[in-house]
Amino acid sequence: MGTRRTREQWAALVAEFDRTKQPVRRFCAKRGIAPTTFSWWRWRLREVRFGRVLTLSNAARRALDSVCPDIGLIFGPHNYRKALREAAKRAGLPEHVWKTFSAYDLRHSRATFWANKSTNLAGVAYLLGHKQVTTTARYIHGDKAAGDAVLEQIGAIRPVPQEPLCRGAIGGQRSFSAISPSNGKIT
Repeated sequence: MGTRRTREQWAALVAEFDRTKQPVRRFCAKRGIAPTTFSWWRWRLREVRFGRVLTLSNAARRALDSVCPDIGLIFGPHNYRKALREAAKRAGLPEHVWKTFSAYDLRHSRATFWANKSTNLAGVAYLLGHKQVTTTARYIHGDKAAGDAVLEQIGAIRPVPQEPLCRGAIGGQRSFSAISPSNGKIT
């Protein structure tokens, strides 16, 4: 069985690889490393290294300074899933929502909020730490309010609010009724 390396050791190997400019197979063969394992660590370490500078308000800076240790991790490993789910339950969310509620729900919600308030998807991607805007696009969830806002922005006539189509059986046949956008009457 091969040598088990720490994250720091893998980071040193990746840095060395970047300096040598050798092909992956040759680099790995000289060190007795499986190329697939090395490539996975190389990808993983680069994914985490994508940092960004964010502007903080004075209040946000004071809040961070009050909880940050002098050395070490700022946000270490925490398990707050149970607390989040309990808070979601107390907030009155439906059971199917609060039972699976996670921090990523908050992240997706914030991404959707930013996207609805701005047309700058690249800026939203930067704030979320995404290298690709396609990743950001998967975070954003559409809703009726966002659709109505688009129609308002382009000057389209807003549809008359209406109930979903009503279906009923009359004489064994289906009948449909809807509110007509032209005169607002039920047809």
